[in-house]
Amino acid sequence: MALQYPLLFPYGTDGWSQDIPRRFTSSTSISTITVREFYAFQIQDQVGESTIVKQSKRMGQQFYVDTWAVIEQYRLTWYQNHQGRLRTKLYSGIQDIINVGDVNAQSVGWRYILLSSFIGGPRYMMQHYQDATVICHAMGPPNFFIIFTCNPSWSEITNELLPSQRSEDCLDLIT
Repeated sequence: MALQYPLLFPYGTDGWSQDIPRRFTSSTSISTITVREFYAFQIQDQVGESTIVKQSKRMGQQFYVDTWAVIEQYRLTWYQNHQGRLRTKLYSGIQDIINVGDVNAQSVGWRYILLSSFIGGPRYMMQHYQDATVICHAMGPPNFFIIFTCNPSWSEITNELLPSQRSEDCLDLIT
């Protein structure tokens, strides 16, 4: 990230690596910092530290998008490398493909299985769809459609902004 954002990291700050030790560990936790934990710490306000990422407006928003992409890619790589631990042999096979209705021989091969806990994956979406269907079946269709809106000029928002910031620069405040 220091090479991609030299204005945000003028001193060439080291980025995340897999061997950053965790300061406080318990017997059940992992001993190194995850990529999500690293970037979450970098984005948060630190006492006595510069808030250059938050003050960088649109470049900061691009940095947030890039860090999210790095975190998501790391999660997908983990799923790809740990298919054996996820017992994906139970899900893969020609019979499973035929049961789904996919009879095209070109699509038969190795597929990576994402758990239903992977946010945004097809099994995650299907699980939430089925949950919503069961709720509607038990409780009836929804009666209200409620929308919450936010005025970026509210005093609760403007009081938290730094002097050079506008409300659209701090999406965490608005959302």
